[in-house]
Formats: sequence, structure tokens, C-alpha cells
Amino acid sequence: MALKSTWRKVEELEAGKQDNLVSGTNIKTINGDSILGSGNLVVSGGGGISDGDKGDITVSGSGSVWTIDNLAVNNAKINDVDATKVTEDATHRFATDTEKATWNAKQDALISGTNIKSIEGQSLLGSGNIDLSKSDVGLSNVDNTSDLDKPISILTQTALNTKQDTLISATNIKTVNGSSLLGSGNLTINNSPSLGLVTGTNVTGVTAMTKSATITLPANTISTVSILEIEARAIRVATLTGSIAFQMYINTSDSLTGATLLGVFNSMTTSNWFTQARRSLFINPTINTLICVNTGTTVATDFTSTGANGSVTFDETQTYYLIFAVQPSSTATTATVQYAFVKRYV
Repeated sequence: MALKSTWRKVEELEAGKQDNLVSGTNIKTINGDSILGSGNLVVSGGGGISDGDKGDITVSGSGSVWTIDNLAVNNAKINDVDATKVTEDATHRFATDTEKATWNAKQDALISGTNIKSIEGQSLLGSGNIDLSKSDVGLSNVDNTSDLDKPISILTQTALNTKQDTLISATNIKTVNGSSLLGSGNLTINNSPSLGLVTGTNVTGVTAMTKSATITLPANTISTVSILEIEARAIRVATLTGSIAFQMYINTSDSLTGATLLGVFNSMTTSNWFTQARRSLFINPTINTLICVNTGTTVATDFTSTGANGSVTFDETQTYYLIFAVQPSSTATTATVQYAFVKRYV
């Protein structure tokens, strides 16, 4: 019995034992090396990755050297880049929100006659000075240029792509005779704020005095005692038919309605082609008074005639209009004020 039991135990042990291991036969090798035996097995060589181009990476040196290819990292493969990791240079710099807001508030480049006016056709852009004397601005018929001889400031630009701070009339760019220089078009300069030179319109055959020309005296421009010397000429346009009356008025509107008669000039007879007048107005703004000689007398000039003074109210805070009117007596007759101008003496 004891022998039988021992044999059965041997059979059980034989059935449960491991067959003898043979490297490469019933147990694998690693990189060709047997794992049987004592010690440590160092694994290297890239895990079996062969040398060559792997897309954006090139493997060499038996799998020991991995190199990222040139241009492998491009914009499409970059999600977020920390601004602190960007190096600025002379042509590549960051702009702050404050800087952009400042640039956006700058004035667009100025173009003469488009977004900044010219004076008598002359551009205000550039360096230097514009002399507003009568020879420069076309006022050859006006003698007194005391107000125009004062120089004005000229805007300068160092480069066309340099933006100007936003211009505000009378704040960082001057006005001329109270008119803004900003905007398109041309600014015509009279000899002074209270002087003017005008040409009238034609009037044909009327039964009442009819306006042909007007000179405007702007408000707040005659603040001291002054003499306004008026000179005007009316002409017959076409034919020697009928007489033509010629008179001058003043009003606070550019209309003969409610106007005050200041001067009755010599009429043109059927043999006259023109009539000319020269009158003086004495203005004292401290007492709101305008005085004119021979207001109701038919004379061409108050320098060679005598007559009574006529006094009318003149408030220099208001705008006044000197109106030159004609009345051709025949429907076949046309007349016009060829010219009228005012010179101011202070």
C-alpha cells in the first residue's frame, strides 16, 4: 500500500511541473537576447523603431536620434502662443488698446479743398505764411488792407501719412473773419470784416426801386467810431431808352421792405450810360448811431455838396445790409449795379 501511494504522488507532481525552458523555443527573447539566467537585461534601441522619415520626425542612429523636421511646426499646428514668448523687433511690435484708440482719434490726412478750405484758391497745407494783402488775394480795387496785413497761422504736415489731431475751429485752427477753415470749398476774403466789393444783378423795366446789389456789414465788426466810404456805379445795359433812378438803403434784412433811404444819386437820362456815387457814413457804435449827409437830396457825392445830416439807429451787435437799387422807367431798359464797395476808416 505504501508503494502504490508513493507512485500516485509522483504522477501528480509530473503532471503539474513546467517543461524545461529553451530560449527562443518555449520562451521568447528580447531584442535577440535570452531572458534565462541571472542578472539584468537592459532594453534599448527604440523598441524596434527603424531609422527613417516618420512624417514630421526623422529617426536615425539606430533609433537613438529623433529630429523634428524643418517647417514641421506651422500656424495650422499652433493653437495658443503666450504673448510673453514673442520677441518684438523694429518692424514687428504689439499695439496696445490705448495706442489704437489714440490713432483712431487722429484727423485723416488733409486734402486742400476737400476736408480743409483754401483761401482764394491757395492751399493752407505746407509750411510758411500766406500774406493776406490785397495783391495776393485779388482785392486790387480795395485800398485799405490794414486788417488783412495780419498774418495767420498755417497748418503744417511733416508727412502725408502722419495724422493730425482732430481739428476744432477756433480751438486748434484759427478762423478767418469769423468763418471756419474746416470743410470743403473756397473761402473768399474781403478787405476787412466790415468791407465788401460786389457786382449787382440786372433789373429790367420796373415801377418801383428794385434791389440790384447788397453789401453785408456783419454783426460785432464795427466796435469803434468809424467812417464807411461808399462808392458805387450803376450802368445802362443795352439801350438808350428811358431814365434810370439809382438809390442806396440800409436795413437789418436783405430786403427793401422796411429799409431806410441813405442816398439818392443822380439818375441816368436817356442820353446817359452810367451814373456814379460816393458817400460817407459816420458810425458811432457807443451811441448806436449812423449819420449820413444828404439822405434825401439827389447828389452824386457829399464831398462837393452840402445838406442836412440824416441820423438812423445802428446797433453794431446786429447784421446790417447796404442795398443798392435801380429803377429803369421803360420795359425796354435794363440797368445793373456794375460795382459797389465800402472802405472803412477808423
